Amino acid sequence: MNPIEDLMTKLTRHFPQLSARVDPPSVPDGSWWLDLNLSGHSATAEWRPGRGFGVHSSESDSYGEGPDEIYSDVASTFRRLKALLERRERTAPPARSVLRTLRESRSMSQEELAEQLSVGQSAISKLERRADVHLSTLRHFVAALGGVLELRARFPDRIVKLVDSDSSSGEAPDRDTAIVVASAPRRSPHKGRRRGGTLRR
Repeated sequence: MNPIEDLMTKLTRHFPQLSARVDPPSVPDGSWWLDLNLSGHSATAEWRPGRGFGVHSSESDSYGEGPDEIYSDVASTFRRLKALLERRERTAPPARSVLRTLRESRSMSQEELAEQLSVGQSAISKLERRADVHLSTLRHFVAALGGVLELRARFPDRIVKLVDSDSSSGEAPDRDTAIVVASAPRRSPHKGRRRGGTLRR
């Protein structure tokens, strides 16, 4: 019994009325899928050897570009699916990074940006996934894309410029200051699943 079959066994024991079906991969080392439905509320789990579990439960039958949530083992995946089915909850897809969107709008790859900043590609990947970023880091990120970072505070009676990285002083923003990076909406998911699997790291 592999982990996805173990997960199905645990869930069907807990929910006697649960409809569950395992869908094996069509390619070697591909993803295993577990489709669940309890009284009209559906959820899907994906398992790929060595990459953990992906969990998805949305209003439609689309899976999108990847799982909404990722778990490392059977126990944590079981707890999450149990909660989704019992409470009839839905998962939400992860927000698309605004920094990634900005970089792609400038037609620059992570590798090219990393070279501009004299860092590794993995550093750019981690930066684009962060929820908050130091102002100095954001300043260099924007400058490497050919832009100028400005930060303003809007009040009812006026707008105050807090940061202007193009100022003649050349003074860098405080490195101990971090700001929240807003997220852009995720692209609409594609219908159906990628049979080769969607779990990635």
